[in-house]
Amino acid sequence: MEDAYRKYKGRAYRLARGDADYIVLPAECVTELNRLPQHMLNSRQCHSYAMTGHLNGINVVLKTNLHVRLLLNTITPALPKLLQPASIGIEEAMRNHFPQDGKGWTSVDMTDKIAACVGRAFALPVVGDPMCHNADFIRLMNEYTKDAFYIVFIMRLVPAILQPLFVWFLPSKWRLQAGRKRLEAFIRPTAEKQKEEICNSAEGTGLPNLFEHMLDEARNECEQDPEVVIDLLMALAVGGTYSAANFIYASILDLTAHPHFLDEIREEFQQKHAEIGGHWSFEALNSLHKLDSACKETLRLTPGSLTTYSRVMQEDYTLANGITLRKGQFICVDSSGRAQDSTIYRDADEYDALRAYNQDFRAHTARPFRGAYGQEFRWGSGRWACAGRYLASIVCKVMLVKLLDEYDFQLAGTGGRPANTVFHEFVFIRPGLKVMMRRREGSVGIRFS
Repeated sequence: MEDAYRKYKGRAYRLARGDADYIVLPAECVTELNRLPQHMLNSRQCHSYAMTGHLNGINVVLKTNLHVRLLLNTITPALPKLLQPASIGIEEAMRNHFPQDGKGWTSVDMTDKIAACVGRAFALPVVGDPMCHNADFIRLMNEYTKDAFYIVFIMRLVPAILQPLFVWFLPSKWRLQAGRKRLEAFIRPTAEKQKEEICNSAEGTGLPNLFEHMLDEARNECEQDPEVVIDLLMALAVGGTYSAANFIYASILDLTAHPHFLDEIREEFQQKHAEIGGHWSFEALNSLHKLDSACKETLRLTPGSLTTYSRVMQEDYTLANGITLRKGQFICVDSSGRAQDSTIYRDADEYDALRAYNQDFRAHTARPFRGAYGQEFRWGSGRWACAGRYLASIVCKVMLVKLLDEYDFQLAGTGGRPANTVFHEFVFIRPGLKVMMRRREGSVGIRFS
């Protein structure tokens, strides 16, 4: 794709991905595509296909967009109220999963440990009490996510006609089936209790959660089906937990490899802590502009995927530049190529945590990390940009603030920041990669309220 970006820059080309052919469009086409009626493009169909949804249950997104509606309309407005309890969950998980010794260095593979903390925070707005406090439930959700991705990675190498048979040769498929049954044992009793409370007009919990509102706001028989609700919760876990953990780990690696930026961000923590008298609110977290810039830079260099704006055309359409897109064609944008284009980003191959902060501070603060803007593609673009981006942004920032304030990090060896791993279009930190960490002396001791 790097070669294709250089060769066809500004033009469309066909990418033979193996499982399907994609028309890779110039980023400039997205503005026009975003103006098309909703029925012309389908992102959920493309997502399900790319994630082999027919093999791991993610195809539930084809049945309903209930989870998207609730993420945007119910969870996002409630984020200020969710900040404190979510951060408490992260703190408790960190005490259980990260070293507490401040004297010696400990070698740590952080991915699963971060995922356990992130999973705890995500569980609060997704399933609420009491499940969000259950360590076994969080562990099962994370194991389910890993098995779902194992199926994606392997079965995308198998011809589609053989996938329904060959998938049963994978241990991950059997684990996925067993894991779903165990998760259902957690979820179904709570679902039945919630349905009874709805019938009796009982008051819900003080903090909103997707699970409760899915049962309450279902519009049709499909959305009322407990099996669909459970599958939606599983799909949300697959889409969020490890992608957030991967981003957080990548941010730590980037800053550890560039300690002068890490020092500036820690100084920002100290200054803000003094400015607000130690009362860390939702607004205070969102005013950490240097951290926000570092988040943008890490996601530029370590995106979750090489491509974004993946859609399936539902009707023929001819773009203003003369390209005709046919019904049934898969389309996408090479967002990774654009993010590393030296004509757009100066010294594009280099990490600069304060790039956005220093380049245009006003634009940086007006277009924060959590937003989906034009051709930046951090979270996609248009009406089907990542619906969980506001929640993910807050959870990732809380986790980064806690880790960077409370721990020192050191890269193993002398080779600098380890390179990313790419499999299919997915970008992630190499499995098994370890860093050295220890409790940090002189931390600010940030607590959110």
